Amino acid sequence: MAIVNLILKTKQQFYRLLVSACGLALVVIFMTTLTQVFMRRFLHSPLEWAEDLAVFLFIWITFLGAAILYEKNVLISIDTVVTLLPARARQVCQAVGNVIVLVSLGYLLHLSWQFMLRQRALDHNLGGALSVPSWVVMIPLIVSVAAMMVSCLASSLQRLENRGGEA
Repeated sequence: MAIVNLILKTKQQFYRLLVSACGLALVVIFMTTLTQVFMRRFLHSPLEWAEDLAVFLFIWITFLGAAILYEKNVLISIDTVVTLLPARARQVCQAVGNVIVLVSLGYLLHLSWQFMLRQRALDHNLGGALSVPSWVVMIPLIVSVAAMMVSCLASSLQRLENRGGEA
């Protein structure tokens, strides 16, 4: 019980960090875009790196946002048939669904990691003024998938613990 509570508290702090990172990235995108417009329109000297930074941060927001939405359980799902089932059958469907999600996310994490290692070995840089190594773009996907796996495992452990307390 104490271990599950520790996992849940750690997960909660981690997701607060993800939300803060997304918020900070949005602020940086806004300020960079505002500065870019000012520099281009009034000083006739655009920033070469502004669009690259905005795209890079948008990628981070997209993937980290997906992990946040998964944690809050607000991603689109079709559960019409499952809600019609009795409570025990719903629990079984949820457990089977969690196993399928964990296996799928684990496979995606493996593929993403392998792809990142291959990109790192090739030592290519993305085009543009920032010259970001191509493997760096995979980091938000890896963080997002790992966060979703932790969220799925933690919610499964919590359900098991609650179910054990009811018996």
